[in-house]
Amino acid sequence: MQHLEKEIKVKISDENKLVAIIEKLKLEFVNEYEQIDSYFDFPTNDLFLKDEVLRIREENGKYYLVYKGKREETEGKIRREIAVEISDPLAMEKILSKLNLRKTLVIKKKRKEFAKDQIKLYLDNVDNLGTFVEIEADEKLDINALIKMLNEIGMSKDSIIKETYSELMLLKT
Repeated sequence: MQHLEKEIKVKISDENKLVAIIEKLKLEFVNEYEQIDSYFDFPTNDLFLKDEVLRIREENGKYYLVYKGKREETEGKIRREIAVEISDPLAMEKILSKLNLRKTLVIKKKRKEFAKDQIKLYLDNVDNLGTFVEIEADEKLDINALIKMLNEIGMSKDSIIKETYSELMLLKT
């Protein structure tokens, strides 16, 4: 699967308040699940330095190899994403190792997914980072639709965090 990922992210301090707003706006609860992302890079951090990502994601008993391209400059985050389901993550890790890629970071999060029209809202509890809201849209909508949803949940675009979870984790160390 290949698509153009469009998202904005904000750190939140009061999850209960946000859930009350989500309920008031009648966003549809979709699912709750855990994601474990293992990030890979070359010893020289070539991917990180080029603003690219390669990871294996575990979600609901399935595994995906995911590549994310360089981000476009915008108020949110827009980048090309290519994902393929894999059946054997350990074998994939061995292949990546043979290509001189090493596991650099593992990020675990619990995610609650909500939806309204073509917009998805995720409430993420990220281990060692805190609680965030991510708002994503498909390729048909522009970033302004995400900012509108952000305003509807009582937040401004000034609170948007441009860093990825992996960047936030690395900044923390």
